[in-house]
Amino acid sequence: MGLNNIVGQVARGTDFFDRPIISGNIWRKIECGSNIILAAPRRVGKTSIMNNIKDNPKEGFYMIYVITESARTENEYYKAIVESIMNCKHLRLKDKAKLKTNNFVKKSIKSIEEIGLKHIKMKKSEEIDYHKYFETIIKTINLKEKNGNNDR
Repeated sequence: MGLNNIVGQVARGTDFFDRPIISGNIWRKIECGSNIILAAPRRVGKTSIMNNIKDNPKEGFYMIYVITESARTENEYYKAIVESIMNCKHLRLKDKAKLKTNNFVKKSIKSIEEIGLKHIKMKKSEEIDYHKYFETIIKTINLKEKNGNNDR
């Protein structure tokens, strides 16, 4: 079996060249709750390793991989994380619906300026505070329950 070098895209699945020492070190840091920064020259496989860890999580871990490089503000940073969590296949549909409904209701109530007998005057829409939304998600989701057939 020859080595299949791939240039220009992230190596995944059978194309991924496993580096068990590096992956093992990363998992040890994850398991003890540490933050991780992978610093290496371009094109050595940082993204491939992270995707391999995400694609093959250990029991009890739910992994997302978020690129936040383009975030220019704190709100954009949290928005990228929130969107990734909300698209995560491990988040139960019931939790997603609850979070989206709660966010919609809170946003709608905040945007009401005046209620009359025949009208409702709305304020200009405010930007969502994604840091607060992130905190709400973390407090709301239940990752201990298994997803069953709701894994989407």
